[in-house]
Amino acid sequence: ELKKTKAEIERFAAEEGAQLYEELKDYDKTANSYIEEFWNASYTNFQGPLVLNVNPIFVLEDDPTPSRNNQIARASSLILSSLKFIRALRHEKLSPDMWKKTPLCMSQFRYLFGSA
Repeated sequence: ELKKTKAEIERFAAEEGAQLYEELKDYDKTANSYIEEFWNASYTNFQGPLVLNVNPIFVLEDDPTPSRNNQIARASSLILSSLKFIRALRHEKLSPDMWKKTPLCMSQFRYLFGSA
């Protein structure tokens, strides 16, 4: 099974993979992001319930500061932090997200708030 898988990978890399790579390099000459066009088309043309099937989610951990673990203080802290983030985003003051030592594309961040 391993030999068969390796052979299929080599075949793909030499045939479809090589062609797809050339197409991707051509696309890179005109696009800001590999996913932006796909994401916008998928999001705006999606026929299912967007909230459940398309929107990303995150889970909030407990606040590590004990004095902010009551509901009002926690909500206030989250709202203030969100507003600070939005302000930094809109004024282009965010440090780039990094992968190892490579900055990642953050052009999609502008769609996080006020895009509905």
